[in-house]
Amino acid sequence: MQASPSKYVALSLATALLLSHQVLAAPPSPEAVGGAEFVKNLTALISSEYIYKTPSEKLFDGAVDGLNSALKAKKLAPVKLEKIHSKGDFEKAAKEFTADFYKVASKHPKLLSDEYLQVAAVRGMLKTLDDPYTVYMDKKEFTSLKEAMNGTIFGGLGIYIELDKKNNNALTIIEPMADTPAMRGGLRSRDVIMQINDTPTVTATIPQAQTLLRGEIGSKVKLLIKRADQEPFWVELTRDQIRTSSVNSKMVDQDGTKVGYIKLKVFGENTNNEMEGAIRTLEEQGAQAYILDLRNNGGGYINAAVDVCSKFLATGSRVVTVQERGQAEVPYPSHPNLHPVKPLVMLVNEYSASASEITAGAMQDLSRAKLVGNKTFGKGSVQKIFPLTEGSAMKVTTAHYHTPNGKDIHKLGIEPDIKVSMNIQKVGTEEDDQFKTAMSTAIGEVKAQPAAAVPGPMVVASVEDELKIIEEQKAQGYSVTKREFVREQDHLFEDITLEKSGDSRKLRLELPFLTH
Repeated sequence: MQASPSKYVALSLATALLLSHQVLAAPPSPEAVGGAEFVKNLTALISSEYIYKTPSEKLFDGAVDGLNSALKAKKLAPVKLEKIHSKGDFEKAAKEFTADFYKVASKHPKLLSDEYLQVAAVRGMLKTLDDPYTVYMDKKEFTSLKEAMNGTIFGGLGIYIELDKKNNNALTIIEPMADTPAMRGGLRSRDVIMQINDTPTVTATIPQAQTLLRGEIGSKVKLLIKRADQEPFWVELTRDQIRTSSVNSKMVDQDGTKVGYIKLKVFGENTNNEMEGAIRTLEEQGAQAYILDLRNNGGGYINAAVDVCSKFLATGSRVVTVQERGQAEVPYPSHPNLHPVKPLVMLVNEYSASASEITAGAMQDLSRAKLVGNKTFGKGSVQKIFPLTEGSAMKVTTAHYHTPNGKDIHKLGIEPDIKVSMNIQKVGTEEDDQFKTAMSTAIGEVKAQPAAAVPGPMVVASVEDELKIIEEQKAQGYSVTKREFVREQDHLFEDITLEKSGDSRKLRLELPFLTH
């Protein structure tokens, strides 16, 4: 028996429909599954850690916008995507987003290479927060941040750079480092780098610019520089060995007074040790006062700020309080301080931010230092860094901080005690009026208070704390040569004499062990 033609037609249509359904229902590729999961996990991170509770549908809607932006950036045909409808349910919102992600990945699978599509979705999600400090960093960007915070050695020019948000993200020099090709070549703070050799910088990222600026020691590089009120000009520099350290220091002897000048460029991993070394060297040289220069210092680690403050404050002083979402404020006290109290002046400007403002705010609130310069930037938020796979990371705003007196300086900044307005390009030059004012202020305080006080007693809560403090001093190379217990009224003190290479110091602990 033969089948009728109509039956074949019907069979063909049914087969076509079945095949079409199978194509539409084809499972997503492993790359697409991994990409969608990547976005979901980072959205979950923001939901749980970001300082402000943000609806999951808002975050995933932003991720969908990121998918559309990726298509537009690559000039690809648009894909019909749905807005997120599930409200208040993270898993349902994530499922809706995943469906959109699979649509784009299925139609344009090449976007999955180099994690382009998922990163675009993450950045779209983060855009909904309107927070410039909560960002996704790819491997190069995260590596660059770690180098800046932890210090490294490379062939380069010796400049700190940023994308100036106030100037269309122009590649801008924050500050040239002392005794580097950049400084010797006359580059200045706020100079804009328009071109590196033959490459314009208008769309360059910081890692891309660093790759172009760095190279073999002895090799040459040409920069097209735009300086305020001047026509663009070319500068040719020869790369040299650059070591990024967070601290530079020197002794300035003026009018018979020795002032230790300390330039702190970033609050990094090694700042505590570098500050300690700088202060000890200046002490050995007879420093009678200090200037701590935080101008153009955009911040860093909060623990490094506490370490810096601890060099100048009485032990146990409140440096800052930090408050995360839904949590009580957590105070950060200063660490044990063995340094004599000497006059301190701090230099700040509109580019002093974050950890710089924690330090400046603590010193001002506790009347420990005079602030000279311009009002600070006004960044009162705290970020945590979450390392991810493949070397990338998320930097997330998780808290706000307050100064010892409870002030929130976010978007307000800190007003200096002595305001000195100055063109920022004069920082570090002979026309640096802010530095000159800081010097005269420090010298005036030395002459008004010639006798240096010593830090007050450190209060310890237990025998374990007492032993810990002594062990910390031993770890720094000091040996205990004498321990004496002294009773004064209802207080018991332990006076400890420490020595190291001819340096003799005394440490007084207030003990809670006196019985009544």
